[in-house]
Amino acid sequence: MPVITINGRQHDLEGADPAQSLAAYCRECAGDQSVRVACGSGACGACAVAAVPPGRTSVLTINACLAPVGSLAGYQVMTAAGVGNSKQGFHPVQERMGAFHASQCGYCTPGIVAALGGALTNAQLEDGAGAQPGPEELARCLDGNLCRCTGYRPIMDVCKSFASGVDIEDLGLHAPLADGAAAAAAGCPLLLQPGTPPAADGKTPLRIEAGGRTWLAPTSLEELIEACAAQRAAGNDAAAPPPRFLAGNTGSGLFHDLWPAEDRLVVGLGRVRELRAVTPTESHLVVGAAVTIAELVSALSSHAASAGKAPSAAGAATAGEPCSPFASLAAMLARIAGAHVRQAGTVGGNLVLAKRKGLESDLATALLGWGATALVLDVAAAAPSNGGNGSGGAGPHTEEVPLEAFLSAGHNMAPSQLLVALSLPLPAGGDYFLCTKVAPAHSSVHATMNAAVKLSGLSGDSSAPTSATIVLGYHGGAGWVAQRARAAEAALTGAKLGASSLASALRALCADVAPGQHPQEFAAMAQGLLLQAVGPVVRERCAAGGGCLPRLDRLLQVPPASVPPAVMGGRQEFDPAPSAQAPLGAPLEKDRVLLQTSGEAQYTADVPAPAGTLHAAWVTSSEACATIASIDASAALQLPRVVTFLSAEDLPGELNHVKCGLPMLPEELFARGQVVHHAQPLGLVVAETQVGMRILAARKRSGWCCKTLLRAEECRVLLWAAPHSVDRWRVLRRWGGQHPCWEGTRGDCRALQQAAAVDIRTAVRPAQLPTSRGHACHAAQPAMPRQNVPTTCWCLRALTCGSSPSGCNLAGFRLQDAAMRAARAVRVEYGPPEQPGVFSIEQARERSSFYNFPGPFGCIEKQEGDPAGAIAGAERRILGGTVRVPGNYHMYLEPQNALAIPDEGGCIKVHAAAQSIDAVQRAVAHALGVRQHSVEAVCRRVGGGFGGKATRNLPVAVAAAVAAVKTGRPVRLVQDRATDMRLNGGRCEVLAEYDAGFSSEGVIQGLSLRIFCLLGAFPDFPMDGFAMAGMITMAYNIPNVSLSIKQCKANLPTTTFMRAPGDAQAAFIIESIMERVALDCGLGAAAVRERNFVPAPPAGAETVRLSMGKEMPAVDYTLPRLWQHVKAASNYERRAAEVAAFNEGSPWLKRGLGLTHTRFDVIVQAKSAYVSIFADGSVAAFAGGAELGQGLTTKVKQTVLAELSQLLPEGSRPLPAELVRIVDQTTNVLPAASVTGGSTTSEAACHGIKAACQVLVKRLQPLAEKLGPEGTWADLMKAVAGANAMASCAVPLSAFGHTSELGSEGARFGYTIWGAACTEAEVNLLTGERQILRSDLVMDVGRSLNPAIDIGQVEGAFAQGLGMALSEARRVDPSTGRLLTDSLWDYHAPTASAMPRQLNVALLPGSRMERSTLGAKAVGEPPLMLATSALSALQAAVRAGHAELAALGTAGGHASGGEAGGADGEAALLRLPVSAENVVAAVAAGSGRDLAGLFGTWAGEA
Repeated sequence: MPVITINGRQHDLEGADPAQSLAAYCRECAGDQSVRVACGSGACGACAVAAVPPGRTSVLTINACLAPVGSLAGYQVMTAAGVGNSKQGFHPVQERMGAFHASQCGYCTPGIVAALGGALTNAQLEDGAGAQPGPEELARCLDGNLCRCTGYRPIMDVCKSFASGVDIEDLGLHAPLADGAAAAAAGCPLLLQPGTPPAADGKTPLRIEAGGRTWLAPTSLEELIEACAAQRAAGNDAAAPPPRFLAGNTGSGLFHDLWPAEDRLVVGLGRVRELRAVTPTESHLVVGAAVTIAELVSALSSHAASAGKAPSAAGAATAGEPCSPFASLAAMLARIAGAHVRQAGTVGGNLVLAKRKGLESDLATALLGWGATALVLDVAAAAPSNGGNGSGGAGPHTEEVPLEAFLSAGHNMAPSQLLVALSLPLPAGGDYFLCTKVAPAHSSVHATMNAAVKLSGLSGDSSAPTSATIVLGYHGGAGWVAQRARAAEAALTGAKLGASSLASALRALCADVAPGQHPQEFAAMAQGLLLQAVGPVVRERCAAGGGCLPRLDRLLQVPPASVPPAVMGGRQEFDPAPSAQAPLGAPLEKDRVLLQTSGEAQYTADVPAPAGTLHAAWVTSSEACATIASIDASAALQLPRVVTFLSAEDLPGELNHVKCGLPMLPEELFARGQVVHHAQPLGLVVAETQVGMRILAARKRSGWCCKTLLRAEECRVLLWAAPHSVDRWRVLRRWGGQHPCWEGTRGDCRALQQAAAVDIRTAVRPAQLPTSRGHACHAAQPAMPRQNVPTTCWCLRALTCGSSPSGCNLAGFRLQDAAMRAARAVRVEYGPPEQPGVFSIEQARERSSFYNFPGPFGCIEKQEGDPAGAIAGAERRILGGTVRVPGNYHMYLEPQNALAIPDEGGCIKVHAAAQSIDAVQRAVAHALGVRQHSVEAVCRRVGGGFGGKATRNLPVAVAAAVAAVKTGRPVRLVQDRATDMRLNGGRCEVLAEYDAGFSSEGVIQGLSLRIFCLLGAFPDFPMDGFAMAGMITMAYNIPNVSLSIKQCKANLPTTTFMRAPGDAQAAFIIESIMERVALDCGLGAAAVRERNFVPAPPAGAETVRLSMGKEMPAVDYTLPRLWQHVKAASNYERRAAEVAAFNEGSPWLKRGLGLTHTRFDVIVQAKSAYVSIFADGSVAAFAGGAELGQGLTTKVKQTVLAELSQLLPEGSRPLPAELVRIVDQTTNVLPAASVTGGSTTSEAACHGIKAACQVLVKRLQPLAEKLGPEGTWADLMKAVAGANAMASCAVPLSAFGHTSELGSEGARFGYTIWGAACTEAEVNLLTGERQILRSDLVMDVGRSLNPAIDIGQVEGAFAQGLGMALSEARRVDPSTGRLLTDSLWDYHAPTASAMPRQLNVALLPGSRMERSTLGAKAVGEPPLMLATSALSALQAAVRAGHAELAALGTAGGHASGGEAGGADGEAALLRLPVSAENVVAAVAAGSGRDLAGLFGTWAGEA
């Protein structure tokens, strides 16, 4: 019987849908909400779980969102909830995640816990109980996990805290560890105990029948062939559809059409021993196609080690030294995807996807370059007796195909053909091989370009390769290609390796690169990769022959490839907490952080759904600009369990508009008449859950005979799953009124018949249910946990709310399946658009497509001084300069979702992931045509927002509410990641054109800016232009400025707030202008910035004036202090000299320092609060803001503790933290709470809480004064109880508060936040790869309410800014408007490897906001703009490269590596994001880089 063990409990898979993902099974059948699906593509790791395959002890970590539960039969699985929880105790990994402040929003945390726990378990199982892994090994286990909040530094500190050779006290900021948590890795409890008996031995073939599908897991190739033959024989059709072969299923994360499939026979390959073997022969290494990528990496590394050429610690050769071929292969393959994908994805699957789907495969390029051969078996032609021969899977009918031919378009691979193995030649004497790739990050992202180079015949003194193979993979004109560079190969084959042959090969390579998206950059990048590959062996041969000339030797000093970055670390500095306000100012752990680590923390999608909940899915447009001819939902409505379809026809007039009080044009909920952007919602399909339907389909084999159809507990589910009483009656009538598996009386069956007449939508009371004592569910019921469902039957509860205990075996189901299938069945006919679509700023300008909003949000025209005259009279000028800042996506891990529950009297309750429950309430009330008091909006916490859940969540909440009202049943709507990315326009793209006049010293005298913001088809709240107008000059003293801002209207999804809206674009624009001025003047960028800063105010000055008329109190202008602080903290002067020395000695790796600042203007909004004290002394507080991960509830909790502690003697302060609970947001308690945003909500919420607490303190003060010096909170509560005896309520224990009650200090006010940063970066001039080495950040946050939280906000905002600077950009098809970056495979948020290796953060000492009652300043958004320091550092490195290449091209030797270079012009500036191709373009533009020419110049001399 196939079973899976989850957290120690076995679950019978018989009858379960094997195609269901493990994540869905865990959540919906095992009742484990800790497995979170954030991306659905295996790219984020939020769903990661630990798993042990049958017959093994080592732990894998896999993506539960991709793994079909049928492929995991026999596995033991451990989720974060199984690692540790509030009932059984927390694991040291979880405790340290909390202690090191490594969890903010918490949505990613369970996956990190499972992954790190699995790695620690493996370290003990493989190396002994006392073993401790290295920090690199532990960090590598998380390279498949994304975190959008923390910036990764604290997570890496958690990894290092378990590693060998690390002193915990030397790590970053952390709370004191409990004795158990302070143990080393060797003392950690094993995640999966090795003594646990396996659920299956892995040697027995498995068979699961469900849903009209047969799922087989054979253990040998012979069994596989027999199964395929049996299927054809059973169908009496030799041409029957071939089986679906399935291994890790990781490809479905990229290609969603792959799975789930409708194939009748699915054959799992993970148990076939021939396909799972790595077999060495005398001349080859035969790798089974079902060997995972991680297993192949291990096998190649072991072979390299046994051959005496083990990989270096970096995983590759050191600079200038050739690498072992298999070590190079292993280093390359270790960069494929993330750790969890590598442990599940197979060699064969990767290559077949490369062939059939155009996967950007590193494996294909590497193995093609090495000369591998594919072994292919046609299962339709193979006879059962011709099974595998046990040596790599090659049977009699196996065809050997060179990998180049296999991957070619000319090779037709039939569906019945199976790739069974790869044959890799063993390295021979004289073989040289290197493969590598250029990518936005070291791992977890696909390549921009990859390459493999093999030279043979270089044994002994030979310097002429007998053959050369060069393979390049890149995006060509028709998609991804992996092809041989024939011309370059010919130039190297038979030629003596030296400057001449290398120059010929580099020149020929340009002809080999087919035109693609970036033809010039790709040709230059390909040249760099070839030089990086061949340079070490050429240099080695030169050295053997007496050495190279110095200039040629310098050219050949290429950097090593595929070197993994060091594990990041950092230090944190802040003032100690003032004792008088304890615990305010203390770095306390985040509120309820341990529940986040175990996955017990509840998000909106985790809220238990009531009985009869329906599930909804959007029907979206396939066109971006068209009229709607018709929408036909009839086919969808015919599908099983589909309840209804909603469209604009159901919401007449204004009700179809999403209105929440914003003054701009409202957005349509459903398109009416015409489509104005791609993926625009056209309607909503609402459907039932799938339990009953799938039980019937899964096990209907012998009519209605229950003995073979269902077990007793399933029978009861079936009866209650049937949505109509007639279906239940039909089941009962088939059994003649007596259920044969039911050990009850005929009276019980009569009770069933009566129950069958009760519609499932009716609330079922326990008395209405049958009471058969023999029913398995009834017997188990008392031990089951209670849920908010009116029934005593767990099976019914599982059916109606989507959860079940492990003891109740339900057929697998995914609640949204029916709705999503039905959405695809809706047919839409389109007509021609009323006017052509607008998809870019250029098109909008050409067609004059602009918004003209009233007031400050419309077209902006501002001027100060005489910019035109100043520019005309300036010593130096830039005319027609441009800066483009791409649009970004928020990449919150929790997707948009809502649950709407109808209530009595026409009321409705809406659970929504929201930054403003007030906006949800208003929007829902408007759409339903009811008053706001009839709508309650609720939110406990949000899994990341960054502005994306301020308004973009409203269509989801409104649609769910409208559907709930129409059906009279609860409705849940959860957007999948692709839909979420398509519907959310994110941060708007901005184009700035400018003219500037300045002196030769870089002092800007005049600046004229023309800015265009690319908004969507609906305007949302156009904050970006408004903010840019006030922030564009930052802290620069530019006396003559003109500014024009226009809002472009495009046929794109609605853009919206995103962390530092407008401020971020302004910072990147003005800092890019500073870089251009510095470049033009030949000066250092930091010096130019300093010369343009607004000077520090003189002593006694009350105000400081910035450009564009901005004035502020002189005390607020702390930038001069910050600038000096960051220069001192970063040792700027010393490191500038070190960077120059490094550049002197390194020809191809160049470093640079960047020094920039941030400015952020805020308004502190008014907030309300409500605090209650209970009789036992516990306290509940309602705060006016959403917990997004920014620590709002923690700071509010600290404020409550600090304020109420004033009632106690000093010796009894502060109150114990466990006495205070911050309660869920609800509009029924705090209406009109306004949006959580602008970085000041935590501060404002604390102001409101302080006001409420002061009311309570005033009431309780007379009683508190009677306490003695030893009085406690319990004593005070006794006194309160006495005063309130006989229910007199003489002392009210609840109070509202509002910031206005704090007097002038609590009134609405504004101020400016400042910060400064120094970043060091490194650029590879050959490939464009870049790395951030170190960043020092100093922020003025006033008197921090919680330094741990504020430092986390600084690091997280800076990380998001780095994404904006280095890798993130929304891209749309310029002709169709379709989003091209609608998955994490194409949209690259920063990974841990992309962060600075050293990230130091200091909070400016001695600072305090005097006008604030708490003394704190905002922190959430301002640090994002400090990422401009990375842009500046990279530009400095590129300028050093310009100088180097200019010197290398002359006879005068190399450059000194100084910051200033001779290049100028727009093209020499880095474009955003600073991708590898943009670096290569800037290097080439500034220096005219011509590698072939450089080597050709010295060919004669060499």
